[in-house]
Amino acid sequence: MLGRTGRSARQKSLNSHLKNTPHLRACNGVSLNTIIVWRPRRRDASVLALPPELRPSATVLRLRIMRAERCAMLGATCIQLLACASADSVVIDAQATVLPWEPGGFTHEMMQNVSATRALIVRMPFLEELVAGTLPTDTFAFYLTQDSLYLRQYSRVLANLASRAPTAEIMQNMARASDMTLIVEGALHEGFLSKWSSATPDERRATEQSPTCAAYTDWMQARVAFAPYEVGYAAAIPCYTIYAEVGRYILSLVKSAGHGAAASHDMARHPYKEWIETYGGAAFEAATQRATTHLDELASRASVEVRAEMREAFRQGARFEWQFWDSAYRREQWPIAL
Repeated sequence: MLGRTGRSARQKSLNSHLKNTPHLRACNGVSLNTIIVWRPRRRDASVLALPPELRPSATVLRLRIMRAERCAMLGATCIQLLACASADSVVIDAQATVLPWEPGGFTHEMMQNVSATRALIVRMPFLEELVAGTLPTDTFAFYLTQDSLYLRQYSRVLANLASRAPTAEIMQNMARASDMTLIVEGALHEGFLSKWSSATPDERRATEQSPTCAAYTDWMQARVAFAPYEVGYAAAIPCYTIYAEVGRYILSLVKSAGHGAAASHDMARHPYKEWIETYGGAAFEAATQRATTHLDELASRASVEVRAEMREAFRQGARFEWQFWDSAYRREQWPIAL
């Protein structure tokens, strides 16, 4: 295996090659034509497009050429500025990262199926301004308030999934997830809201769900209550997978906005640093891995008809994820009061 020095020298050489290759255009994340992904222990035929001195060992690295819209599903850490809305592609270093779902499983299939929705999510003004640190504080506070209200209901969804779980392992995991959602994430949101919201704790607790927030949680609860267990479970999982992906994506963008000490300095001054690091962390990805492993297991044993319902539930859940971000950016209100 290459040592640290060998990997560093190879990366510098690769970057130099990219900068001097017209059809790859400068390797700066602003306008590229190719995604290059480093993966351990394998390589594709596309490696052969590089000069021999840059071709990695078959047992060490893999280069894969992929279309830009598939960038998000790679879930890797960026070398350079990741996925500008105007960029055709990006350069990703995925050597030390693993997606929180298994390749080839039902979750992976569905994340590919909703790739268009995921691409829209990472280009949303809410996330662009959040990354830039220019998102208005009131908008962020609105989002956190609605997310806190959402989490209270989502915890009930997970608790119901635990109570009806077909195996002890799924029951344990859903019970633990429900507890984490209600206590840990709820406490984090209360901490963040005390910093960014002008409302008092009592006023925040009295706030009603936005139309989108209410529709999303009511829809999930209905699937858990009335649909086959596997369908209710599938409805709850986009919250995990898309949040894990968005968290990793945001953290990568912020950290790659500068280089070295400059990047660290920029991150230290970022107004939403604490929240970004929370959702870009390993603990949430580990929870996502557990949840998606069980989704894959449930799908593998489901009938053709139930799998079709699971797919529809997953797609609708992903669509609600987009709508939740959008409604927060608009600070969505009910058109009439109760």
